Amino acid sequence: MKKIIAFLITFLALFPAIIYAAEIKVAAVEFNPVEQNLQANIDGIAAKVTTASQNGAKLIVLPEVAATGWIIASKKDSDTIPGKVTAAMEKITKKYNNYVVVGLYENDPVTGLTHNAAALIGPKGYIGKYRKNQIPAGDFDTATPGNLGFPVFDTEIGRIAILICFDDSRLQSLLVPSLRGADILAMPIGSDTTPRFEKMSNGNHSTIANIATLSPWIGINTVATNQAGLL
Repeated sequence: MKKIIAFLITFLALFPAIIYAAEIKVAAVEFNPVEQNLQANIDGIAAKVTTASQNGAKLIVLPEVAATGWIIASKKDSDTIPGKVTAAMEKITKKYNNYVVVGLYENDPVTGLTHNAAALIGPKGYIGKYRKNQIPAGDFDTATPGNLGFPVFDTEIGRIAILICFDDSRLQSLLVPSLRGADILAMPIGSDTTPRFEKMSNGNHSTIANIATLSPWIGINTVATNQAGLL
């Protein structure tokens, strides 16, 4: 018995994080963007993020390209990161001491390329961004595959990684953040239809169906949302 007690004391001393994992409130926000109206989307997102913040959410995740919509006719329809979208979110995250992940089409002023990206903003302002690596064939006309790898960001609520929608079609996209010690996976998704049971119904958007199994697959707490509101 003495040996067992000694072992437990040693175990608790070495691995306190396993026993005392923090609990936080999160919000997966439904949002359907207005096409080609960046400011309207920023205003709409700010309202939803403010409501979630007032209800105590410490991490708020919005859908894929929530701030820009899908139609990019010119550079004014996209945004830089940091830029207008992140500046609007900073006002809220600084006030409520929380974190926001928001999707948008990013205009890279250095290369002139457009990326399907998501920005992470926290209590001290803009933290970092992720650029979608796995681009479906139909999206290549708009977005260039990501060139930032799979970053993991250290925050006061844990290590946060970001993936976007179709990224989950490649196993390495899921495994790399896990291997890098991510505690939370934020996953903006862009489907505007709710999938049905029948095969290929509503485009058979497998990403939505995968959400329920992502956490046990990769061992990371997952917060995902899409335009249709199916979490």
